[in-house]
Amino acid sequence: MPRVLVVLLSVPLLLGRVAAQEAYRIAAGDSISVQVLRHADYNTQLVVRPDGRITYPLIGEVEVVGKTVAELTNLITKALSQELRAPQVVINVMPREQPVVYILGDVLRAGPVPFKPGADAITVKDAIAQAGGLPRVLLTAELHRKGEPPVTLDVEHEMVVGAEEATLLHKDDILWVRSVGFVNVIGTAGPAGRVAFEQEDTLLTILAKCGGAPTTADLKHSIILRPDGKQEVVDLEAIQEGRWKGDLPKIEPGDFIILPIKPPQEFVTVLGWVTSPKQLPIDPKVGLKLSEVLAASSPFPEDADAQHARIIHGDGSVTDLDFKALVDGSGDQSLLDMEMKANDVVLVPRQLARVAVMGAVSRPGVYALERGDRLLDVLLRKAGGFQTQRGQKRLAVLVRRPEGPDQQPEVRRLDLTALVTGRAEDQNVELRAEDILFVPEPKVKAPWLEQLSQQLSTPLSILSNLRYLIFGFTQGF
Repeated sequence: MPRVLVVLLSVPLLLGRVAAQEAYRIAAGDSISVQVLRHADYNTQLVVRPDGRITYPLIGEVEVVGKTVAELTNLITKALSQELRAPQVVINVMPREQPVVYILGDVLRAGPVPFKPGADAITVKDAIAQAGGLPRVLLTAELHRKGEPPVTLDVEHEMVVGAEEATLLHKDDILWVRSVGFVNVIGTAGPAGRVAFEQEDTLLTILAKCGGAPTTADLKHSIILRPDGKQEVVDLEAIQEGRWKGDLPKIEPGDFIILPIKPPQEFVTVLGWVTSPKQLPIDPKVGLKLSEVLAASSPFPEDADAQHARIIHGDGSVTDLDFKALVDGSGDQSLLDMEMKANDVVLVPRQLARVAVMGAVSRPGVYALERGDRLLDVLLRKAGGFQTQRGQKRLAVLVRRPEGPDQQPEVRRLDLTALVTGRAEDQNVELRAEDILFVPEPKVKAPWLEQLSQQLSTPLSILSNLRYLIFGFTQGF
């Protein structure tokens, strides 16, 4: 046969093969080989997913099911022409020959998983293993099978059970693996980082998992940054206080919750014997007056010495004020308009209960009274005790202030010798504020004590003068 005839006979055969290849329509599960001559970086091997798509550089998601090889070649060539000069693209399609299942979702290598030769099923455990395993702790997975409703599987259980109990996947089944999602918290809330997300989580529960938002967080201008780049400004303070109007912002896995830091702010600090120590912000527009500080600090506790309050200014100077008189209206009311300055510290001291120990003791003086102090505690531990001789009886007088304005002072005679030796435990009373304990010299006889007791218990003015002399000059003690 002449050579020309051989060539002519060969052309129809070649055209027939090309036509057959072009006539093939790509199906799910097919393997696609893309080669770009002289540009190996663009070569890749792809498998058509169950949704009929592939992902290719410069193009992204491409619907390929139903296309011919020529149509896909033209599509990829046109896309590469934007980057390469006259690209030459060669595409080969290998139709699926063995049954597969599809593992999608949170696995390392999502896509089709082939059965072993001759097998008609594969376990969930083996299919996930071929897909690269599980990267995170799982919640659930859903099995989708044609003609049947989705079935929820406990994947953690499937990974440990034996072959007899394992769920079997059949040809073209789809297993959607759903692992724990994460929300990222950045800014000033607790330990910033990823927080495991559960379906019922809200902004507040996410913050609770972080340990709560600190006082330095600007909750009014919080931001939710979505995975697609969109931002949503949220007033978290209004949500916490129930003032938010409308639907609450929804949180989804992949979101970023950003808690910015509050801008620099000036404060007045209230410390000492107040109901609640606090920092009061100074409004830069209207300032902060002393009247507002008193309103936020009062009423003062009963044992607060509000008459001797102090304002310690930022420059180190000190202003002494009688807060009690300002609150009850008896003081100079013009002081209420005093402008407070940044870093001022308002200090309300505690009114310490005091007792006086006078006479023949080692350390006579006025002492702070601690809760539960009894007569011997103050006499021996604080005042240093008294001297005594063998067989000598030591006496003392305890003078107590009246309980009311119309009552007489209480004067008690004490046998210190019997008290120290344990024979008069009932005299070791718990002391009260402004008690006066007088221990006379040993040479003083008992009749003198009788006379002193009578003098002190008769006129109220004598006790008042005595208390003023002892306690009136020791306010700063």
